[in-house]
Parts: sequence; structure tokens; C-alpha cells
Amino acid sequence: MPQQQVTDSHYATIANHYNHAFFHGDSIHYQKWMLKKVLHHLQLTPSDQVVDLGCGTGTFTSALYDEANLNQDILGVDSSPAMLKPANTLKGVMTHCADAVSFAQLNEYQYDKVLMMGVIHHIEPDNLPTLYSGLYRQLRKGGKLLTVTRPAVVHYPFFKLL
Repeated sequence: MPQQQVTDSHYATIANHYNHAFFHGDSIHYQKWMLKKVLHHLQLTPSDQVVDLGCGTGTFTSALYDEANLNQDILGVDSSPAMLKPANTLKGVMTHCADAVSFAQLNEYQYDKVLMMGVIHHIEPDNLPTLYSGLYRQLRKGGKLLTVTRPAVVHYPFFKLL
């Protein structure tokens, strides 16, 4: 089975439980910390047009929209219709169903900032040049792309809670 089908199948299975696993309890501290880091590195302004590539359920996307006081919705892109279903109900999120590499090849999109958080490990290494060259072409002059990834070796806990 091709990798994209494996990925799509996985996220279709966990879509209904994803937010509970990653946006509740102790993990909410991590999400708040990550939100601060993303805001710092993307340096969002209210007029920015933003794409969240690999937005999943859109929960983080909606929080980013609120924290940055954006004037227009963030375009949340994900290859899983099941993951996008809850994103369609959230404030500040407009969705587009596509895998990252296909989205990066579209000509109708231009934006100021793009966030790729926790998605890069789903991209086949041979497709990375196509992905990044497409995103670069879509970014407006002076735009920013932020890739957030997990470490190759994970040491738990990620950080101590105070």
C-alpha cells in the first residue's frame, strides 16, 4: 500500500479521538508553549494570509488565528477529510483537502506565511525538493515558512511541568 494511503487510513481511524489525545490534560501545556514559539518565529501581523499545511483537526490553527488577531481565516490544508471535518466548524479556519506536495503545486494560492507543524515526517524524502520549491513559489515576497518537526529520538517527558 502506498505511504499516502497508509497515512490517510491512520488519520481516518484516529480523527474522532485526536483532539482529546493532544489538546487536553498535560498536553495543553505543550500546545500553549508551541503556540508561543510559532507566533515568535512566524511574526504574524493581522493582515497576513496564512496557510497551515497539515492542519489536522484545525484546533491549533484556530488558536493561532485568535492569538495573532488575523483579519482573515487561515487556510488549513490536510489530506484527511476525516481530520478536516472538525476544522470546518472552527473559528478562523477555512479548509482545503490535499496532500502537502500536491497543494504546493497549485497556482491559485499565494500567501504571506506558511506553517508546517508535525507533517514533514509524512513526506517522502524524494518529494521534499518539489514540496519546498512549490511553497517558495507560492509565498509572497518577504514571506516566511516555518517547519516544526519532532526530534528523531524522543526523550520523555518532553519537559518538566512546574
